[in-house]
Parts: sequence; C-alpha cells; structure tokens
Amino acid sequence: MSKENITARKTNIEIKAKLPCEKSPIEQLEIMEEYTRVHKETANLSKEERELACQRVIFPKMFRNLMEDDLFIGRFDALPIGFGSVTSLGGVAHYCHNYNLNKVRDQLETEEQKQRVDELVTYWETEDVKTKFMRDYTDGVVNTMANTINWTYAPVSSLTRISGMMLDYNKLMDNGISGLKAEIEKELVKDPENKFHLCSLEALDLFTECCDYLMNKLENDLDNYS
Repeated sequence: MSKENITARKTNIEIKAKLPCEKSPIEQLEIMEEYTRVHKETANLSKEERELACQRVIFPKMFRNLMEDDLFIGRFDALPIGFGSVTSLGGVAHYCHNYNLNKVRDQLETEEQKQRVDELVTYWETEDVKTKFMRDYTDGVVNTMANTINWTYAPVSSLTRISGMMLDYNKLMDNGISGLKAEIEKELVKDPENKFHLCSLEALDLFTECCDYLMNKLENDLDNYS
C-alpha cells in the first residue's frame, strides 16, 4: 500500500470534547519530543521494555489537578503523541494523532517551535502503530479507515480491537499490587528472562509510583479547597 498523508486527517474517535490540556503548548511539545527521543533510542529493545520506557515519560507527569466536584482522582491529559489503548484517549499503542498535533502547532509562538512539530510529524508518519497496521495488514476490502472515521466504509473494521486488551479489574481488586507481583514472580521462576513478566513487575512499580503521586496531589489539592 502506498504511503498516505496522515498529517491533516482526523482519524481518532473522540466520544466527548476533552478539557484543555493543563500543560502549555511549549510544555506539551517538550514532553512529546522526549517521548519521541525515548521511542527512537529504545528501538532495539523488546516491545515490553520500549513501552515501559515511553510510559515513564508520560506518567505520572500528565495527571491533571483535582477538580472541585471530582469523586475520583486520576484524570490525565492525553497528548497528540504518546501511548494508549483506545482512540478516545489519544490513540492505540505508540500513536501520533496528527489532527490534534496540528492544533498544538497552531498555538506555538515561533517558527522554530513549529518546525520542531514538523519534525515529529515526519518521524511518526512511519512509526504510528495504527498507520503501520493499515499499511501492512489491510487492503481496502477490510475497512482501513484510512481517510476518515466512517463505519459504513466496508463490512469489516479491522481496527476496533487492535489493542487486544481485555482489562481484568476484579483481579486487581482481589489481589492488589502485591498479589499480582507474587503471581508474576512465580512465572519468572519458570522463565527468569521473560521480558513480559520482568517488565510487568516494573510496570506495577510505575503504577505504585503513580498512586503515591496522586495521593500527595490529592492532599495538596484538598488543602487548596479547604
């Protein structure tokens, strides 16, 4: 399949208008550049190690401040470049949502800053996972959704479950972080070099770091409202 221009088209489904990002446009650019740098430098690592390294760029940095009416904490800003599991929160896997990236570009003040965005676009034109999938595994009979989100384009949509994720919230609640770690460590006894299990332990460490970050943030935000 020939290379397509994905710079301007709106490819992601956004079920509700998002709150404006709490980070300034230049801060967003710097974080996306850091994410891209890490993505480049980890190209020779396993997919698990690469994902974890990139996730560390985003979290806990992108969590939002508590809003006065919130009953739960954990809102985060999904940047136009990052890692996700659904299109409504950025994209699938390592993604670049060019439509929103152009919005950030328009808010930047200098041509030098805008050129930095253009460099990101050039890199992610070939590295965006959804674009790779459409290029390598679809043919126009199966719905590529290449030009627009149009569910009637073809009888089959090949991208609706591209992430392959089925989240087991009950398992987390029943076992807790320590219980999940214990289960993973049992598997590591059988295969000590298994990258998935090793990175799963590190991912749970990052999850714990995010929980601690949010606890501290909650205490500070509640002080501001009191």
